Amino acid sequence: MFGIFNQYSFIIFALLLLVAVGFLAWKVLPWRTLAVLMVVLLIVLAAFQYYSSAKINSLETASELDEVLMSGDPVVLYLYSDY
Repeated sequence: MFGIFNQYSFIIFALLLLVAVGFLAWKVLPWRTLAVLMVVLLIVLAAFQYYSSAKINSLETASELDEVLMSGDPVVLYLYSDY
């Protein structure tokens, strides 16, 4: 079930949430309050996306790989080839 959710699903969810909150609060709140609410909600969602996303580090040279492997910390390698 949770395998279908990924970082792109969050972006879609965030956009739908912004549209829903904007639509529901449109008639209730003054436009300035609504604008502030939308900006704050956008900042909160962007901060959540930034802090919850994985930090991907890529190594370009063999010496960088050697340094990481010899550091003593656990390492996950993901190797791929374009061929």
